[in-house]
Amino acid sequence: MMRTTVTLIFALVSLGFVTATTAGVNQQEQVARSFADLPNYIKVGDTVFLTDNTGKEIKARVEALGPTQIHLTHDGGPLVVSEDGVRQIHRQYSDSLIQGALIGVGIGGVLAIWTVQTEPPLGEITSGEAARGGAFLIGIGAGLGVGIDALVKGRKLVYYSGPADKPETRISIYPIVTRERKGLGVSVSF
Repeated sequence: MMRTTVTLIFALVSLGFVTATTAGVNQQEQVARSFADLPNYIKVGDTVFLTDNTGKEIKARVEALGPTQIHLTHDGGPLVVSEDGVRQIHRQYSDSLIQGALIGVGIGGVLAIWTVQTEPPLGEITSGEAARGGAFLIGIGAGLGVGIDALVKGRKLVYYSGPADKPETRISIYPIVTRERKGLGVSVSF
């Protein structure tokens, strides 16, 4: 019974991890192909990483968007960049706190159910104690999920001026659960 419960919990946690890490990985990204489309992807005040045609990358803040130019603040000074000199632009973003909370609630809930299903070490517990303990674990999970996601900063490609058939990188993560093994498989193709 205990081995089955541990295997079930491992499978559920692995499934949650796989779902969280692969959401949107294989989707084709839509990006602006001209500066005229940039207002659909970035706004004034956003932090961007701009790569010019020589491959040099700068971090800057957007001050104004035009149909053929972007006005930035870089190293405390103004910078105006023309569309023909830019290879790509990434927008900096923070990870979703709600997603972190939901993943944390899920993991905390699984731990709460597992704790109630196993034999309590100190004897019988009342349903009220079990509910309080479950709520505590769920709250801890949600708090940890929000805390972790608050620290995650990422980049999203918003403008690309290279060839239309740019290579696509794919990442696949899948659980491995057998009698002999438990783990995660990872496959990367590019």
